[in-house]
Amino acid sequence: MKIFSGKKCAAIAVIIALVIILGVVLGACTSYSSSAWVAEVIEQYYYTDVDITDADALTPDEIVAKYLDQYSVYYTAQEYAELLYGNAGNSIEYGAGIAFIPSQGAVVLTCSGNSPAWKSGIRVGDVIYSAIIDGKELIIDSAEDLAAFTAATSDGSCNTFYLARGLQVTLEQYTQYKQSYILLSTNSAAWYFTYDGLTMQESAQDVIPSLPDGTAYLHLSEFSGDAATQFQFAAEKFNSLGCDTLILDLRSNPGGDLEITRKIAACFENAAGKTLLSAKGKAVNDTYTSPAAEARFTLPASTEVKVMANSGSASASEVLMGALLDYGVITYSDIYLSSYTQEYLSFAGEGTKTEQTYGKGCMQYIIPNPDTGEALRLTAAILYWPNGGSINDRGIKKEDGCNVTSAPYPSCAVNTEVEQVISALTQDETLKNAA
Repeated sequence: MKIFSGKKCAAIAVIIALVIILGVVLGACTSYSSSAWVAEVIEQYYYTDVDITDADALTPDEIVAKYLDQYSVYYTAQEYAELLYGNAGNSIEYGAGIAFIPSQGAVVLTCSGNSPAWKSGIRVGDVIYSAIIDGKELIIDSAEDLAAFTAATSDGSCNTFYLARGLQVTLEQYTQYKQSYILLSTNSAAWYFTYDGLTMQESAQDVIPSLPDGTAYLHLSEFSGDAATQFQFAAEKFNSLGCDTLILDLRSNPGGDLEITRKIAACFENAAGKTLLSAKGKAVNDTYTSPAAEARFTLPASTEVKVMANSGSASASEVLMGALLDYGVITYSDIYLSSYTQEYLSFAGEGTKTEQTYGKGCMQYIIPNPDTGEALRLTAAILYWPNGGSINDRGIKKEDGCNVTSAPYPSCAVNTEVEQVISALTQDETLKNAA
């Protein structure tokens, strides 16, 4: 634990936890206006100098919008409490995020492991075909239809709907659950984690029959909650199965907790005990290393690793990839980047990225105000890989030597993209045997 001193009181900023998007939570003492407090926090901890002269005339949100980068956020007390609850891996939502994409339909873009949606059989990439609302079937053919479906599930007039693949889904009552951040699959079995974050539950639905013997697929959705412990147990399972090849899926993984990232990096033998990243900013100049993991949680240096990523793979995902690259666990040719269709890019709008990762190489501090419960997340440092390089505002790109997989839209589904990686693995093995 590192202490940052401040001007207003002796312990104006104490690191309480390392949370969200490689962020650090700090505590501060104050008894003045929210806007004045926000301005002072920015003066002390923002990664570069900012001259705020009109704080008294602006709300905290307006200060952030006017002076800070896109990653900085002001939270009300309620928003901050909800953030902490979610970062601990807790949720009381259904667990699925849906968007209407022309030519695709109402697509499930997110589905939290171990959520009611997950347990009902829904997976990322599924398309919701129709719903029964007040006894009548609604075919979901537009964004307006999806809005009507969402409203009906909220007010209770819809509790049954159908996926395009024929599955009937009955809505369960929303209950608190602990999220599973890991899905581990082979050609004969698959596992996710149940409520306590430690128990691996088999899931026949998630078996990937096309995986070669000795190859496992591991999807990591976030670096949050119990993700480090879950990854360790998944690595132990990988070793116990005698696997020697890992497909690590970081697609749409936005990042998370720095401490969790350190522990996950430690599961790779060549990266364990070595520098993970350096952080440099106005008030920060630190280097972070990975600890040494127990042998049972360590993937041997001989493990062949392939990494899947897309434009939603950011921050901690990019940090982990950098460490794996710098320590020889993978090369750029072992990375597979999603390539979106032009149809999707046109729908998503200007600025949508393809054939690269997001490019978020910066660290945030989350600084709460204990007097009010509000908090400020702000960028405190730029992050650098062990070799000194930075992907901030750049990302990992196809031009670096990465492969690409064809994707209709951003997704972390076990779908044709995974099959493309499996096909490439099979071809590589064939070439090796021929040689």
